Amino acid sequence: MVKTIGTSAGTPGIVDIAYYLPERLVTNEELSLGYPGWNYKRFASVVGVSTRYIEDDAVPTSEMSARAANNLFGQGRTSKDGIDFIVQIVQTGDYIIPPTACILQEKLGLPTSCGAFDVNLGCSGYVYGLAMAKAFVASGIAQKVLIVTAEKNCFWTHHDDVGAHFLMSDAATATVVSNENAAIAIGEFDLGTDGSGAGNVIIPAGGTAMPYSERTKEPYTDAFGETRYPEYAYMNGTEVYNFTTLVGPESIKRACEKNEIRMDDVAFFISHQASKAVIKNVQLKVGADSSRWPSNLERVGNTGGSSIPLLLAEILRDKKPSAGAKIVLSGFGAGLSWASVVLSVN
Repeated sequence: MVKTIGTSAGTPGIVDIAYYLPERLVTNEELSLGYPGWNYKRFASVVGVSTRYIEDDAVPTSEMSARAANNLFGQGRTSKDGIDFIVQIVQTGDYIIPPTACILQEKLGLPTSCGAFDVNLGCSGYVYGLAMAKAFVASGIAQKVLIVTAEKNCFWTHHDDVGAHFLMSDAATATVVSNENAAIAIGEFDLGTDGSGAGNVIIPAGGTAMPYSERTKEPYTDAFGETRYPEYAYMNGTEVYNFTTLVGPESIKRACEKNEIRMDDVAFFISHQASKAVIKNVQLKVGADSSRWPSNLERVGNTGGSSIPLLLAEILRDKKPSAGAKIVLSGFGAGLSWASVVLSVN
């Protein structure tokens, strides 16, 4: 028996979803011009990225967010009328203070009665955003929540960090959650945190732990022989890979158990688009065939917090899952953190 996930009237769910991609699409060949001798063909075969989107330096994250939201409203299935809360998932915001969500409220012309805050979680952030939006609507705190993800990953990646520069991409997405006209029901969640790995995905400088100084402008070699740039994003690839391939499958299994469904009941598994190796390893550990494990990594790159909703929007548009179809979302990243949920198409 497959559990029915909140499909009754008045249950919080996703009304609609859309995304924004920058105009500039950069191929491996073009990017490699700045890295003579870099074997981009081997990189593409191992990591899985052939093209990525890079936003113009003059466009702030709040503008990317507004463009995604306006794309959503332009689809005609929902509007900005009645939106009374913004949950902005962002790690590369316009400023340290104020929150990007507050800037977005003004850009969209939403009323001052609209609540707004940022969530500083990347790759797991969208699922956390769904959890908060569902709770706000179910409790009556809000009636119509706008979840926006936006990252300028390329802006915070140092030019000399070649692997990251070829992997990362920029994107924004927008989702409306409400208990009216929901197209997709939101089920139960599996959420978790392991702060012992906080240093494995980090921009070290710029906060109170390491204020900007002349020292933070200089690269240094860490204990593993890697060059680090304190004012730019750093990821310990080996540790993150080990964490993801251990935690990801277990989180997905727990989410399915909480929703009383089997792995075989799932139409699509949508995981964070971290890298080809990570996606494949998590898929194999879950035991799902590739037809149920879509990926847009090769075309879009790793868009951080936008990767899950971006792929979800593509699946809903292109595959058109039938009523009752179950979709599992699973993200894992900075924190270290993880989050999984089961959705059900109404």
